[in-house]
Amino acid sequence: MKMPRQEMQARYKLFDRFVLKDQKAYYERAIERNTQAGTQVNRIRATFALLTGLSATLAGLIVQISFTTGTACNPVKAGSEPASYCGTLEIVIIVLAICSVAMPVFGSIFSTLSDLYQWDKLTNIFESALENLEVADALSPSDKIPDDQVYWNTLKIYAEGTLTVMGDEASQWGQSIRTPEQLADFVRRQQQQIQSTVDFGLRPDVKPNDATESSRVVLPLDDIPLPPNPPEDDSSSNDDTPDDTNQT
Repeated sequence: MKMPRQEMQARYKLFDRFVLKDQKAYYERAIERNTQAGTQVNRIRATFALLTGLSATLAGLIVQISFTTGTACNPVKAGSEPASYCGTLEIVIIVLAICSVAMPVFGSIFSTLSDLYQWDKLTNIFESALENLEVADALSPSDKIPDDQVYWNTLKIYAEGTLTVMGDEASQWGQSIRTPEQLADFVRRQQQQIQSTVDFGLRPDVKPNDATESSRVVLPLDDIPLPPNPPEDDSSSNDDTPDDTNQT
């Protein structure tokens, strides 16, 4: 049956509005979200690296200026500077040393988050999918096409290209969050064990993994109690008995 041009145009508008444009909006939001998260994490990592370098440099500079030979807080020249001044410098050096050790730890935590969530990789996937979706959108049918069959073929190519881009994006994204094999094997074993328990009525001494047809609980027919016979209806027997009064 040949489809009218108006119906083909209506299908194109529905597909374009609720599939292609919605998917493009989703890609744009995903790119913005992942780019923002990746940028923030990279900025925090760079900040911790900068603080680490500044702490180590400042601590070394203070030691070089105030605690080396011939300086104010050198033990050889004790009493040249107030004890409170040198004590304050020692506290500052200790704090800077702690910062130079702790800052890389915090930076490594954010590096682990970046490797775990893979914002940069997801951004590249969504950007590539958005570009391919733009190519598929360029194949959309035009109302100026005079022949209905050509319009229908163009519409099918446009729809197939859009769905192919979406499928490729979903498969790439799924590979980045693949379930560990050990967890998948454990879930599979548990499902098989539950299925075997449901399929068979097992005896207590039979394990679920050893479930076979022979492990079904079979009840002999002789042990099955039969239901009692229904009572006879006395009214029917009385109706069949002739009335002696009428006969007389």
